[in-house]
Amino acid sequence: SPGGGMPEPFPTTPSKSFSSSHNADGKRRRRGISPGGLGGFGIKGQFRKATQVIERTPYPKALTAALDDYDQYRESTENMFGCLLNIIQSNGLYRGVTGTSLILKPPDGQEPHEALHTALMAKPMVLNKQAQLQTDLDKSTAVVEKMAQEKASFFRASESKMQNLSFFVYKFTVDFEEARGVMEKSRDSVDSAKMALSRAGKNAVSAAESALNLAAAEYKKAVDAVLSLLTSLPELKKIHYSEIEEVVTLLTEHNTNLIKCLAEVKMPEIAMEKSKLEKSSNPN
Repeated sequence: SPGGGMPEPFPTTPSKSFSSSHNADGKRRRRGISPGGLGGFGIKGQFRKATQVIERTPYPKALTAALDDYDQYRESTENMFGCLLNIIQSNGLYRGVTGTSLILKPPDGQEPHEALHTALMAKPMVLNKQAQLQTDLDKSTAVVEKMAQEKASFFRASESKMQNLSFFVYKFTVDFEEARGVMEKSRDSVDSAKMALSRAGKNAVSAAESALNLAAAEYKKAVDAVLSLLTSLPELKKIHYSEIEEVVTLLTEHNTNLIKCLAEVKMPEIAMEKSKLEKSSNPN
């Protein structure tokens, strides 16, 4: 502050205290006798030192509200993110991250549909003189291949559409907690400096005030860094909401495409049963 004073809200005035040789009313106290009549020692003979309580340096009001909002949003977003990952890629062995980039697609050949297609292409069954069964098997093999391709496309699209959510979970929250940790350490330094000032003798007051001013400046700097990160939260919320909406839509389309793939498999028995049902429901 102007004139070399200490910046608000860090008061330099020590808490009110009294001389150990006088009572609060200024009258001289008898040596060795405390106001409670127990002298300078407790009932077990332990010396009771006078203690002075320094209130914890408070957060600015704007920071308190912003921290509460962030903590609640982080918890709900991480929960939502985890749920989406479990739905998109239920096998935890195939869920990973490089930096902040999601990895949801299994290595080539390990996705179940890909593995099944490879097995079917190996022609494990020899269907001699059963042409229809062989035709059906070939058709099923082709359908499984399409499903494998759909799965691969879905995984890649999901990885792309969740990139901002992934960045928030794996990078933003880490950076924020680091900044928060620095702020808490600087806050502790302010508290320690305030305590030192309250105990400083006449010759040490100036140095103690300078130390407190320095600690207060560092604390303000750390608070500003945290607030700077928190100012981006409203915009991040909009982006995350949009991504969640896109991923849910993508999931719906993916399941629809898988059903379409399965609909291409029409075994003779299924077709025959369907024909019978149609005739029975429409006798004319």
